[in-house]
Amino acid sequence: MEMRQDTKTALAWELLEAGVPKGHIAERLEISRRSVIRWAQGFQKAGSLTAFLDSYHQAKRGLTKVDVPFDLVKDLLKSPCHSANSCDGKSTRRVGDA
Repeated sequence: MEMRQDTKTALAWELLEAGVPKGHIAERLEISRRSVIRWAQGFQKAGSLTAFLDSYHQAKRGLTKVDVPFDLVKDLLKSPCHSANSCDGKSTRRVGDA
């Protein structure tokens, strides 16, 4: 049975705290050593496992419609449809739609 990513991350946290070498952690969890190194750096930066997992999940989820960068919104408002007031309704799209 394969472990969930959160389980591997939590185990890596515990093993790092116990002083187990990163290479051994990578072998045991069947992940790359580089992943363990990145997680260790993330743990240190976040300060806790919970904070790291929150930022990790946010990064995996990507931008939500609320998180759309302001520059993108400004670019959309500068489109010919909005500036010429002659929009036919077909060239508009919701923010976040591809």
